[in-house]
Amino acid sequence: KIDEALVQYLQSIPIEVVEKYVQAAQRVRCWYLFPPPEVAWLGSWEARRELDLLEEEVCPGLSSSRNAFQAVVEVLARKKRATRAGRHQFYMPDPGQNFKSAIVDEDLNPL
Repeated sequence: KIDEALVQYLQSIPIEVVEKYVQAAQRVRCWYLFPPPEVAWLGSWEARRELDLLEEEVCPGLSSSRNAFQAVVEVLARKKRATRAGRHQFYMPDPGQNFKSAIVDEDLNPL
């Protein structure tokens, strides 16, 4: 609920606490940015310069390693495979067996 009570609460937070929140947000802010793909700025040096300025002043390493895409890739790489299916095999409900899961290949042929 946004009303006068919210304003009073926010005004009651000590400035030191707010500054700590800002510092914490600055440490992780680049992990929430998806840099544009290389082809997005081809032919537009102005767009490339904007990305360079963002990388210089706000998010060092944004286009190479510190961005949301890279974070997702790193998190997924650490996950353990939870399925026994191979890389080109999938589970699919089989209507002929009361929708029991069956393993199929990429062409949906039963294995």
